[in-house]
Amino acid sequence: MVVSRSVESANPPAGYDKMSGDDQVRRWLASFKGTIADADYVDAFIDSGYDCLENMIFSADDLMDGIETMKQGHANRISRDAAAMLENIGNIVTGAVVSPPPATPVNTGVSGVDSIKIAGAIPKPPTGDITRVAFGEWLGKVIPWLRLWSRELANAVVERRDNPALDQVGLQGKHAWEEGDNIILGSQLLASLGNEFKVHFTQAVQDASEGIDIMCTMMDRYYKVDDEYLLGLEYRFKDQQPVQDIGQLRARLATWYSLRKELEDKGHPQSELTQKGSLLKVMSKITAFQACRDAVEVMQKGMPMLVPELLVLAEKLAARGDRESKSEPKNKNKYDKKPTLPPPNNTGMPAIPLPSPIMPIAMVGGRSKRPCLAWGLKSLPECPNGDTCSYAHDPAKYKNDHADTISVARVIPCRFGNECERKGSCHFKHAAVQDK
Repeated sequence: MVVSRSVESANPPAGYDKMSGDDQVRRWLASFKGTIADADYVDAFIDSGYDCLENMIFSADDLMDGIETMKQGHANRISRDAAAMLENIGNIVTGAVVSPPPATPVNTGVSGVDSIKIAGAIPKPPTGDITRVAFGEWLGKVIPWLRLWSRELANAVVERRDNPALDQVGLQGKHAWEEGDNIILGSQLLASLGNEFKVHFTQAVQDASEGIDIMCTMMDRYYKVDDEYLLGLEYRFKDQQPVQDIGQLRARLATWYSLRKELEDKGHPQSELTQKGSLLKVMSKITAFQACRDAVEVMQKGMPMLVPELLVLAEKLAARGDRESKSEPKNKNKYDKKPTLPPPNNTGMPAIPLPSPIMPIAMVGGRSKRPCLAWGLKSLPECPNGDTCSYAHDPAKYKNDHADTISVARVIPCRFGNECERKGSCHFKHAAVQDK
């Protein structure tokens, strides 16, 4: 199936490499426009694990089975354009569907100089100490840039990246690019690369300005697959650090999958036992995972769970972590808030009066000797300050209208004054009532 590159949804959104995974999904689904965009499948895609462009690997049947609200016509078109979109960003997508015979190039109406103008300048290469990771990230940007104006050169770079044994001659026989396009690529590379790269090119290579030959030289230098690299890759896969927060689980699982696939692609697939050990390290601090695993193995009469079963459980927990992250309030320290006083009591019960400003307070050990009125008077609500109250909380005087407590209340004017409904029994001072 061939989808024209002029179809917006068959291409990644502009600037996708600088977006988060969720934004990539949202922008790409919006590019379908019409009823597919209106159906708002974004959350369902993310919850199903299709949470970035690189994970858009599915068939129409997968979408129908995994997303309850999906319509068959929508599934057909989304799966078709997803395959085209992934191809356009330099990924080789394989599936159960048998590849059709090579099709003739589709005329998009943009070619030659116009397509190069649309692509713009080559992505800026790394500088300074060039690591394999830095070179790989730059290579990941060069491939979609190339694909905008020469699909043949882009495919050649992808194949050379995955098969280091090929040289320019072998690649040209397979991909048949235009010689002029290869010179343009070489010229762009030589104009943008710094001396840290150019010191590895012979004068003959620079004079020929053949882009694929230059790319082969750089990949031999910076993207070499040797024993040291493979041992490092294997060590990283085995020596996993545990996830501390379930909200980070999705990203960590993506890294785990990527490392496993890279080892498989390099001819070093990991054993079931190694995969299981690596995955259990990732999940070792997720208590829900351990509990579910134990329960399943009990039901299976002690038979341990296999790696595919553990991955299903991990994916479900990752989906839960994604939902919890979205629903978290902006104030993550919600439990650190200072306690607030209860709302005013409107049941007619007298409120706690403020202490008289002229009353002397003798402080002993940071707390007043004066009894707390809310602690001692039956007619008042419980003291809202508890152990932090500035006044004395004597257990012998708790809610028993002790004489010491009443004597303090007698000199404090009642806040309700003449409107007090408890004048006869109110413990606070009223103008018409003489102190006894």
